[in-house]
Amino acid sequence: MKGEKKTPVKGKGMYVLALCGVLAVSGAIYAGNKAKEQPEEKQDLVDLNETPEPTGRASENTPNPQQELVTERDELLQSEDGKQLAETAPEQQTGEVQNVASGEKEQTTEGKAPDKEETQEAIKPAEESTELVKQPEQSQDEPVKVAEQPEQSKEVLSPTAADLKFSKEEGLILPLAGNVLKAYNAEHAIYFETLAQFRTNPAVFLAGESGMEIAAAADGIVTAITQEDKTGLTVTMDLGNDYRIVYGQLGNAQVEIGDYVAAGEAFAVLAEPTKYYSLEGTHLYLQLWNGEQTEDPLSLAKE
Repeated sequence: MKGEKKTPVKGKGMYVLALCGVLAVSGAIYAGNKAKEQPEEKQDLVDLNETPEPTGRASENTPNPQQELVTERDELLQSEDGKQLAETAPEQQTGEVQNVASGEKEQTTEGKAPDKEETQEAIKPAEESTELVKQPEQSQDEPVKVAEQPEQSKEVLSPTAADLKFSKEEGLILPLAGNVLKAYNAEHAIYFETLAQFRTNPAVFLAGESGMEIAAAADGIVTAITQEDKTGLTVTMDLGNDYRIVYGQLGNAQVEIGDYVAAGEAFAVLAEPTKYYSLEGTHLYLQLWNGEQTEDPLSLAKE
């Protein structure tokens, strides 16, 4: 009707305007928050393929993602599990291999082992070589060396007193070729010029010259070497079977007690006679014992 007021319509329009204003303010606030969040999210994204530009000295407290990766890798290698993994299966590892010096990454294809030297430099610590040293093979041309047998001493090879078996049938060899100055006589006394008396003679005096070699009359072992007043340097030998022989008026004997001397082997030289037999002349004193009795050496001499 024409006379009525339209107040409700005007109030509705004001409400719509107020609502639009609220929406506009809310949109502005939302846009402002988006604008603030956009740089912060961008800062969290790091392109590992891009080399970072130097920006001066970094703060000591600022975390470095690459340094953290290197630290984790070193801790893994130093642990027992990391050492075992690096020692047992270095060629089976695939994937990304971090180059610590340059910050670059190398991509290895699956199923293909990385180069041995590069893997050892980047991942595996230096290890001592465990290769066995090969022993040099002996040449076939070289003769085989045979161990030398130690030489046996003279005492080991020499017969013992038990091995000596003297018998009258074997006889004696004359120690030197010379005339008989004094014959054997154990029952009747004979005259000695130097002593100027008659005495029995239990030995034989064989004439010779000073320095002549004296040979063993039979195989024997030296049992005594003495210096006697009447016979001078005297050597006694065991012949076996209770026989022994005595050589007197010797010089420069080349034997020692226990030595074995074969029949006919020279072992001393003839010396000048002692003062008790000086007038008889240079001679060899030769005496043969059979047990406790003497025998004539010439009776057993070989022709």
